[in-house]
Amino acid sequence: LAFRGEECVRGRDAIEHIKANEKMDAHLSFELKRAGAKDVEAYKHQIAQERRDSLAFRGEEFVRSRNAFEKIIGDESFNEHLSLELKRAGEKDVEAYKEQMAQERRDSLAFRGEEFVRGRTAIEQIEVDERMDEHLSIEL
Repeated sequence: LAFRGEECVRGRDAIEHIKANEKMDAHLSFELKRAGAKDVEAYKHQIAQERRDSLAFRGEEFVRSRNAFEKIIGDESFNEHLSLELKRAGEKDVEAYKEQMAQERRDSLAFRGEEFVRGRTAIEQIEVDERMDEHLSIEL
C-alpha cells in the first residue's frame, strides 16, 4: 500500500508537473504572442512614421524644385529684360552716334565753306592789292 501511495503521489506530481509545464508553455506562448503583437504595432507605427517623413521630404523637395524652377524662369525673364534694355541702349547709342556724325559733317562743311570764303577773300584782297600796286606803278 505504501508503494501504491508513493506511486500515486509520484503520478500526481508528474501530472501536476506536466500541467505546470503546459501552463508555463501557454503563458510563454501568450507572452510571445503579446510581444509579437507589440512588435507588429511598433513596426506599423515605424512604417507610418517613415511614410510621413517620406511625404514631408517629397513635399520639401517639391518646394525646393519649384523654387529653383521659378528662380530659373525669373532669371531667364530678367536676362531677357536685360537683353532688351541693352539692345535698346545700343540702338540709342547708334542713333546718337549717327546724329553726332551728321553734326560733325555739317560742322566740317561749314568750316570748309568758311575757309573757302576766307581763302577767296584773301585771294581777292591780293588781287586788289596787286591791281593797286600796278595802278600806282602806272601812275608813277
